[in-house]
This record gives sequence, structure tokens and C-alpha cells, in this order.
Amino acid sequence: MITLDTEKCLVRIENWSDVLEMAGFTVDIDSEAAKLKSIIGSYAFKDFIKCGLASCHQPHGKGYLVELADGRVTNIGQDCGKTYFSVNFEEMRVVFDRETRAKERRESLVTLQHQLPTIEERIRTLKEAPFSGGMGPQVEPVPHWCDHRASQ
Repeated sequence: MITLDTEKCLVRIENWSDVLEMAGFTVDIDSEAAKLKSIIGSYAFKDFIKCGLASCHQPHGKGYLVELADGRVTNIGQDCGKTYFSVNFEEMRVVFDRETRAKERRESLVTLQHQLPTIEERIRTLKEAPFSGGMGPQVEPVPHWCDHRASQ
């Protein structure tokens, strides 16, 4: 799964082929000449993807999509990011991961808010239904053992 961070929301992409078709996406980046501008996405796959740096090409299952100062985009793993782009990458990675988690949480809350009327209606229906839990014929509730002992 690939997660791209746009200014307004997170965009999820399922296939690596969609990344390869992105405007500006380039493999075989010269890490010596490249200047990191920003991290624009992250990815995690069970199949490994080769690093976009010409000096590496190490396959990895998890990494980041980065935009370079010249506008090109490539993919790198965390180790290459740290090795070739140093502290700058680490700081960007920490911020990117934190902001992505915050956006995911906000999206989850918005989704839950939209589901609340349906959830509340389901709770009302369950409360008003005869005690059967919707699992067959109506049965009388069995008293809880505390209730039985308290009445004695």
C-alpha cells in the first residue's frame, strides 16, 4: 500500500505500477548530486521494491517516496535516506510519519462521525428487541448470580 500525503488529504494507491507512472518518477538517481526537497509518501509491500538510488538498488518492502529539489521523484528506504541524506532525511521522516498518523486518525474520526446515526439506530433496535440477541426464539434472561444472592 502506498500513502501519498497531499495538502488536503491522504491518497492511497494499491499498485507500484501507478507510482512508476507518476509525473517525474525516476529510478537510478545519483545520490551524490541529488538534493532532498521533501518526503511525499510512504509504502509497504510484501514484495520487495528496488531502491531508486543508482548506488544502491537494494530491494526493500518498506520505504518512502521523496521529491528532489529538481522536481524528480524516487523511492528510497529508511537506511538509504539516512545514509545519503543524513539528518535532513531523518527529521523529514519523523515529521512525515507523525503528520500521516495524525491525518489517518482524523480520517477515522470523520468516518466514525458519519457512521454514528447508523450505530445509534442499531443500539436502539437492540435495546428495544425482545431478549434473544437476534439469535433465535425469545428466552427469558437468566438472573445473574449476584442478583440471586442479594435477594436471599
